Amino acid sequence: MRDYNFDLISVDKIKINDLDTIDFLAGTDDGPQMRYVILRREGKEYHFIFTTLTSFENTKYYVDTLLNSLKFKD
Repeated sequence: MRDYNFDLISVDKIKINDLDTIDFLAGTDDGPQMRYVILRREGKEYHFIFTTLTSFENTKYYVDTLLNSLKFKD
């Protein structure tokens, strides 16, 4: 298995389903990208890691789907 050195590409504060969200995008020059997403709600944090996703829209879709399937409630 090949080792990758991930470099931080960006850190963005975004909103998904009215949650305060921090989106970390990391990647390599010649390989995969990884997103590490932290959602914060009412003092709790929810952490998600996505691999090989290349766009924010894909990340938003998967986080939306996870939130809906886990039935997060206000």
